[in-house]
Amino acid sequence: MSTIEHLESILNTLLQRNLNFQINNKIVKRGKLVLFSVKDYYITFFVKFGSLQKKYEVPFPYHVELLEKNNMKRVIFDYTIDRLSVPNSELFFKLKNITTKANKLHNVKLNIVEDNK
Repeated sequence: MSTIEHLESILNTLLQRNLNFQINNKIVKRGKLVLFSVKDYYITFFVKFGSLQKKYEVPFPYHVELLEKNNMKRVIFDYTIDRLSVPNSELFFKLKNITTKANKLHNVKLNIVEDNK
């Protein structure tokens, strides 16, 4: 199974569920996942909150993990440099020294957590 197929199969399990998108335990988006699309290097989530439908676009993660506990799902999109390169390599140190504010997902994990409410 390819990486895109694996990601799509994970995201299909989240359709029509109330979700919280969290970075560092802070909710950045919330709502019911209506649709998603994977195109080029981006994943677009169409999330409905009340009567509003909004779009949330994130880059393709370096690693995706699905965790299930007590029938609750959590998907982790890992954007950390540790996943991108081998720790303690030359590339790793070069990437660590890059200071960028271009994307709020740089060197963090995005948690997509099923909302139990």
